[in-house]
Amino acid sequence: MNISIATIPPRINDGSLLKCIKSFENQTYPIKKIYVNLPKKFKRFDEMDNLEKIIKDMSKLIKITRTNYDSPALKWLGFLPYVDDEDFVFIGDDDQEYHPELISNMLEGIYDDNSVYQNRFHIVKTGTAGIIHGFVGAMCKKRLLNNLPNFNLPKICWIDDQLLSIYFHKQNIKIRPSPISDFDDIYFKLNQYDREQIGIGALCKMSLPRQKQIKQLEYKYNCYFQLKENPLSKGKIINVDWEELINKPLHIHFVCFTKINDEIRNRIKKVIKIYPKAFINLWDYKAINDPEKVKTSTLINYHTDEFGKSLLTKKGINIYIHKDRIIEDDFNIYEYLLEGKEEYYKNDMLELVIKEIL
Repeated sequence: MNISIATIPPRINDGSLLKCIKSFENQTYPIKKIYVNLPKKFKRFDEMDNLEKIIKDMSKLIKITRTNYDSPALKWLGFLPYVDDEDFVFIGDDDQEYHPELISNMLEGIYDDNSVYQNRFHIVKTGTAGIIHGFVGAMCKKRLLNNLPNFNLPKICWIDDQLLSIYFHKQNIKIRPSPISDFDDIYFKLNQYDREQIGIGALCKMSLPRQKQIKQLEYKYNCYFQLKENPLSKGKIINVDWEELINKPLHIHFVCFTKINDEIRNRIKKVIKIYPKAFINLWDYKAINDPEKVKTSTLINYHTDEFGKSLLTKKGINIYIHKDRIIEDDFNIYEYLLEGKEEYYKNDMLELVIKEIL
C-alpha cells in the first residue's frame, strides 16, 4: 500500500501537511511509501526555501516527486514512475487527517482489483460532475493509471476529480463504492461542522469558473456529465461527439396556445440570440386546430405526442418550447438533449421537448 498526495507551500507553513502525514504513519495497515507530489514550478505560489528538506524531515516514508505539471491531478500522476503495477495506491488530500483504520477498512471492500474504489460513492456521485472525489479518498492498483500521462492532459486543470472521472470512463475502468461512507470513518479529525477540513489555498475557495472548466473538459474528451437525482448535481458520463452534434441542423418550434404577445416575443428573441443559426418555427393558436394546415406546413403541431410524432419530418434536432417557458441566459439546448428528456406533457402543460430525428 502506497499513499499519494499533492501539496502546496501554505499547507506546509500552517502544519496541515505534517498532520496529514502523521495520520498515514498511524494507519493500522502498513504503508510502503508516502508520495508527496510537487510541480517543478508552482503557478499559484512562490517557491519555498528548503521545501524538499522540510517535507522529507516529516517522515522516513516520504518520497518527493517533481513533475512538469502544476495541477491537483499531480496526486494521480507524480508517483507513477516509482510504484509497482500491482501495488495499491490510496489517493487523498494534504489538508485532511485520516482515520487510522481507513486503509484497512477500504481494503476489506475490494473484490475486483481492475476497479477504482471511492469512499462516499453513493453520495459524491450525485454531488458534482463525476464520481471521483480525492478529498474523501480513493484507492486502486497503480497499473490502472499507467495510461494517464498519455491522456492528452489539459495544460491547465484545477478540477482533477472531473478529469479522473473522465479518464476512468474512457479507459473502461469501473469506479466502485468502497465500504466507507461516513465522515467519522474517513477522518481522524473533522472541522467544526463535522465535515472535512478545508485548508489554506483550497481550490474551492478560489473564484474559478468551475462550470466553464467542466464544459471545457467535456468538449476536449467528447463526453458529457449527465444529471442524476439531484437537479443540481452530475454523475454518470456518456460519450458525445460534440462536433457532430452541434453541426446538426437545429429546428426550434414555439408552440403557442394563445395569441402572441410582447412577453412571448421577447422569449423567442432570446432563443434566437442564443442560437442565431437555428431555424425558428412558430405555431400559433389558430394553426393548432387546423390539421390540414399542419400536414402541408413546414411547422409541426405538437398538441399531442402521437400526432406530433407522425408529422415529424425535419431531420436534425427538433426542439419544442412552450410559450410560457422561461428562457434563462444559460439556456443550453444540447444539455437538454443529452439528458434524454422526451416529456410531452407535465402537469397538463406542454414542456420543453427534445427529440432527435435520425
